Amino acid sequence: MPNPFVRLLPLIAAIAILSWASAYPVVRIALRDLPPVPLAAMRYSVAAVLAAAWLAWTR
Repeated sequence: MPNPFVRLLPLIAAIAILSWASAYPVVRIALRDLPPVPLAAMRYSVAAVLAAAWLAWTR
């Protein structure tokens, strides 16, 4: 019996590619209004919250 998550792999890959590809234009636009250090802090804060949520969900 094949793993049901194998069917989701193309979708997961597409989401990863789109998020990486959109990072540069989004940061470029955001730097018009925010200084670099607070913008980086916001990015890392969002990543930390998402990582914590994922860890809580998988444990």
